[in-house]
Amino acid sequence: FPRSGYAFQAICENGLLDIDAYGEARASIGGGEWETIAEQEPIDWQGKGALDPVRLESYSLHINDFISSILEGRPPAITGWDGRQAVAAALAAYISNESGEEVRLS
Repeated sequence: FPRSGYAFQAICENGLLDIDAYGEARASIGGGEWETIAEQEPIDWQGKGALDPVRLESYSLHINDFISSILEGRPPAITGWDGRQAVAAALAAYISNESGEEVRLS
């Protein structure tokens, strides 16, 4: 399974996640077979590099949604709460790595 170096695995309550930011995202639910749930389109690192539109698309989609949410008076698709939870998960991963213990998020 080729990896990009921007990958991680998560052991969750009901299954496993194997996510490569520049490759595949796979899940195994309840000990079942691995299933590809998303796949990143290849990026032209040799040509356009970091400015490849494929790489920048996720950023532009987020920014466009944020601007649209302001103009339309609605919550953005990704909220401040989502960001807070992402930070909590990252900090929990650091704590778990340092302590060797499971860290539960609420």
